[in-house]
Amino acid sequence: MTRRRTILICDINKLLTLRKNAALNQEALAGAAKLSVRTIQRAEKGDPIDLQSVREIANALNVEPKDLVKSGENQLITNSDAVATEELMLKNDPSGRHFFAKRFGRAFPGVREVVWYEDQEEIEERLERLLLSIPTTPHSALWWLRGSSNMYIHEFRKLGSGVFVLNEMELRIAKIAVVYSNSDRRKFVYMDCEGLPPTGVYDWYDELMPRILERGGYCCEEYGEFDGKKVTRQEYDDGAAIVDGKLIDLPVNTNLRARYLTPYNFIIGPNGSVANNVMNDAEIEQILDNMLRGDRNLDDLIRAMEKLPCQDRT
Repeated sequence: MTRRRTILICDINKLLTLRKNAALNQEALAGAAKLSVRTIQRAEKGDPIDLQSVREIANALNVEPKDLVKSGENQLITNSDAVATEELMLKNDPSGRHFFAKRFGRAFPGVREVVWYEDQEEIEERLERLLLSIPTTPHSALWWLRGSSNMYIHEFRKLGSGVFVLNEMELRIAKIAVVYSNSDRRKFVYMDCEGLPPTGVYDWYDELMPRILERGGYCCEEYGEFDGKKVTRQEYDDGAAIVDGKLIDLPVNTNLRARYLTPYNFIIGPNGSVANNVMNDAEIEQILDNMLRGDRNLDDLIRAMEKLPCQDRT
């Protein structure tokens, strides 16, 4: 029996009132709920959103989900079979490649070649369809991949002004390239990111950045963040810091962040991607590093992806 994911329509007046009572603008509510601003905007326009998003908004506003939704017989909708079969697909396919292919088609319908996207609103919309509400499974369906640096995707949301959080990474996404292949293991989305300004937590930038760039092709800083305050990675690891002149234990809502200060790139693919293979890590990482330096391009990456052997990461 096909399982269908529940879609809800929020009561616009209730949602607006609750948000204003909590003294949150749309962007602040999106951050508190760990959702995109676009999702909050859809909810406040009365457009359908998924049940998990309603739960996240309700939790951020300290109310029950039933306090947000529109009453009446017609407020529940079920979406298409393309969404409804996702959990079943993952259950039967640990590689996640069929799930990725389905999401790829929903996010980039009709794409059968290489297509670049540079409009920020369109990038946000497309990536939301690809990355939001990924079912939780032991196999971790979608991954971000950069050779030896890689991780399954468990969070994606917009912070504002073209800046997104992907897991712990804080990224300014400049453009993306969608690369179609007849093999689901070789389909991927290439992410091209601009550098962000330093947080100010560290003072090593001028001295060390040239050497870091020479060695690795990019530079990032890791830090902890809570309630708009930032601490060093070392303080995050220790669970305590000096904040506003006081020695405190860091609260449980402190998040680890990795901010990329220089251009950065990686790809998104399924768990079973040819790029998610320890035997292929060095080649993928070298190509991506050289792309940052201008010595290689997307065509080189595509040719490598087409030739790499298929074997799940071990």
